[in-house]
Amino acid sequence: MPSTSYLDKNFKSSYYNKFRPSYPESLVDKVVSYHMKTPGNECNLLLDVGCGTGIATKLFVPKFKKCIATDPSSAMLGCARDNISKDANVVYKEVAGEKLAEDGNVALNSIDMVIGAQSIHWCNLDTLFEQVNKVLKPNGTFAFWFYTQPEFIELPGFTDLYYKYGWSDEFMGHYLTPYQRHFFTKFNENEELMNKLRKQFTNIEFEISCHSQGHSDPNAPYYQTTEMSMEDLRHLVKTWSLYTSWVKNHPNDPKDIADRFVDEVINKFNITDESKMFKVQWTTFYYVCRRS
Repeated sequence: MPSTSYLDKNFKSSYYNKFRPSYPESLVDKVVSYHMKTPGNECNLLLDVGCGTGIATKLFVPKFKKCIATDPSSAMLGCARDNISKDANVVYKEVAGEKLAEDGNVALNSIDMVIGAQSIHWCNLDTLFEQVNKVLKPNGTFAFWFYTQPEFIELPGFTDLYYKYGWSDEFMGHYLTPYQRHFFTKFNENEELMNKLRKQFTNIEFEISCHSQGHSDPNAPYYQTTEMSMEDLRHLVKTWSLYTSWVKNHPNDPKDIADRFVDEVINKFNITDESKMFKVQWTTFYYVCRRS
């Protein structure tokens, strides 16, 4: 899998959990509804691949009798255990997505649904999809989704600065692979991803929500809005693996890279109060499909 600072045992997973957004209930309902459209499908066993701090796991646990939460990071799993009710029927496994079906980690043909929230870009996708196909029951569902960036509706031009610091090779985007950069910035042009999915899955559905591209239907399953301040944005950036990697490799920087980014936003838009709230629509996309 590509390198990520999330695997560092000292990664501040609790900080990540505090300042990362959750997911709308409408997305959960969409995924479960898709799954149950196939006659014979059940909600017995869920697998969350790259569960992180358990943000998505927590939302799906009430829908299933049992859940397996997997992540290659012990720090993330530790936070997930704290984040999810002790009464929930959840088993935690420290395993990478590329090894789900190996060494008895997850039984073959045993899983009703596999989800991946904000996670699969860290995996070798060909290998991951093969592994997911192996552990899913026939007609089992595979769903994954991402939020890619917050679009500040009242700050036109913000996305250019976000790209500069978050996606481009100039700053924190330097720690993305070329495919990851394409994955997040050209999400509606990812035929390569579609071709990989078609080798293992069928009945593929894909939908985006993106204000700057005219996709702003409040009734879409993964339409996500909120309010954010510049203080919130500063905290969000500091949850990124890319941020942690940059700081580690630039110990002598005169100014924190997250502060540099947010301060440039503040100066560009003449923001005088960092606590002022702005309307945000997250750019999001999701895929749902089923085992062939």
